[in-house]
Amino acid sequence: MVRSRAGPPWRAAWAGPCPRTGPTRLRRAARAPALIIQSTHQSSTAYTWALGLSRQLPGSVVLTRDGDDYSMFLFSACVQNAMNDYLIDRELPARGTICTD
Repeated sequence: MVRSRAGPPWRAAWAGPCPRTGPTRLRRAARAPALIIQSTHQSSTAYTWALGLSRQLPGSVVLTRDGDDYSMFLFSACVQNAMNDYLIDRELPARGTICTD
């Protein structure tokens, strides 16, 4: 494994500065409602951005994970169940659902 001062190897994909400082408008709307999963305290992506994205995607739902992690799917059974329901059966969770596990 190659090691560098930049951190773990997976970080090399975004080692440079981020070209944008905030969310952008979508150029065209999605055809199917989206499941948007967002933690409440992530440092790089504001929770309000997920809410803004959901306003641009008709019928979409923000599934809120109360926490600060990016690996929600690995550690939250609530997120796992909601994501699996969406991917397998195209069922979205109820609006306002908050995962606390």
